[in-house]
Amino acid sequence: MRAVRAGLPVMASMEAAGQETPDPVGPEFRRIIADTRIGITLEEALHRAAARVMVVEFNFFVVTLTLQRESGGNLTETLATLSSVLRRRSELRAQDTSADSRGALVRDGAWPRCTIYRGRDRRHQPGYFKPMFSDPRGGYILGAAILNLSLAMLTMRTMLRRTMG
Repeated sequence: MRAVRAGLPVMASMEAAGQETPDPVGPEFRRIIADTRIGITLEEALHRAAARVMVVEFNFFVVTLTLQRESGGNLTETLATLSSVLRRRSELRAQDTSADSRGALVRDGAWPRCTIYRGRDRRHQPGYFKPMFSDPRGGYILGAAILNLSLAMLTMRTMLRRTMG
């Protein structure tokens, strides 16, 4: 987008992007330029790259460039709009992921409490937890369960904090 804003044509802009962008994106732009130099149309080269890359955002880029080349218009504005759409999409995906993570953390943290509450409800199942405390293996099982739940909650909490910033 910066190269197009500076007045470079699309092909020169893509070539600059191929040189300046690190792997794995840079080589794809260089391959697109190489394909066009041997006679493949830009649209066909872009579609081939999209088939190789298989990333939805790159497909948006290909469709945007293809439509812009067919219909004309200001490429800079078109790319700026695409950029804002992709940023917003990424933000929404991050919000959705963090909301799912928080929900999983709350849900998974509630299971042991619900189980214990259910076990203490003597009207439905008296002695539900009695073997846990009367059998010598019960202490080991209880300790392992508490340790595993604690580690799971800590892991989920750490992952959630890392995804949120």
